[in-house]
Amino acid sequence: MGLFDRLASCLGIKKKEVNVLCVGLDNSGKSTMINQLKPSSAHSEDIVPTIGFSVERFSTTSLSFTVFDMSGQGRYRSLWEHYYSASNALTGEGLKEGVDWLQDQIQSMKV
Repeated sequence: MGLFDRLASCLGIKKKEVNVLCVGLDNSGKSTMINQLKPSSAHSEDIVPTIGFSVERFSTTSLSFTVFDMSGQGRYRSLWEHYYSASNALTGEGLKEGVDWLQDQIQSMKV
């Protein structure tokens, strides 16, 4: 049983499909983090900056993930709110200095 499967079991998550929204500052490593979460057979050799957004899908033994990798560039941040309500989890990547900024962004998406 892998990390995600153990975590889901401990948390009592019964849902088989999980949508994750990954937001954060530009060039903060969001795509790299997502790449490392995927099974090793699905790792990408070259990670390029995300323009707009990209969708990554991968599965573990008991869970199927859809990860929305959102660009951190200012001109694309308005896209974040469109994916927020459909997500089961939210992750934010960036330097410690970006924590306040990320919190403000999340608060602005809440309805």
